[in-house]
Amino acid sequence: MNGSRRVTNGNHNLQLIHVEGNKFLLRINVGYKQFITGVVTIRSPYLPYLLRHLEDKKAYSVRIIRRGGRYEVHITFDIEKEVKPNGRGVAGLDINPTGIAATIVYPDGNFGGSRWFKCPGLVYASSNKRDWLIGNLVRDVVLWVKSFGINTIVMEDLKFANDLDTPAGNLTGLLQIS
Repeated sequence: MNGSRRVTNGNHNLQLIHVEGNKFLLRINVGYKQFITGVVTIRSPYLPYLLRHLEDKKAYSVRIIRRGGRYEVHITFDIEKEVKPNGRGVAGLDINPTGIAATIVYPDGNFGGSRWFKCPGLVYASSNKRDWLIGNLVRDVVLWVKSFGINTIVMEDLKFANDLDTPAGNLTGLLQIS
């Protein structure tokens, strides 16, 4: 089964139900009033966020992937967390089609480090694989930045003629990570 559904507290076709601890039931509609359920065990540092998200009845997306005779469940949801700059410096990012360049600058203006995060597969990957590659790339960049004790990222805000992105879709400017 492949696909992705965005739901608010589940719907008649798909629902994630918390049982206890890190155990969940995934209820899937397979026909008129016919359901199958599967047990999902979540081992993630984001489990408390997911529990709160389900409790608040907020939207989430579930993707089921069959791999090697087993099923993987990928749950995606938005979390909002306010983080204040810690004053230890900033990481500047330059995002390119084949990777991300990151540079650390300390509050006194001194250079802290620089690294190129290469990902040439981004250009040619299918959209699902590209999303996965981007997620891994961002994770690697954030972990590297956090290793310097820095929680603030700065990116340039490029303007292109005939850009089809809406202003709300641009993720640029000052970001804070935790």
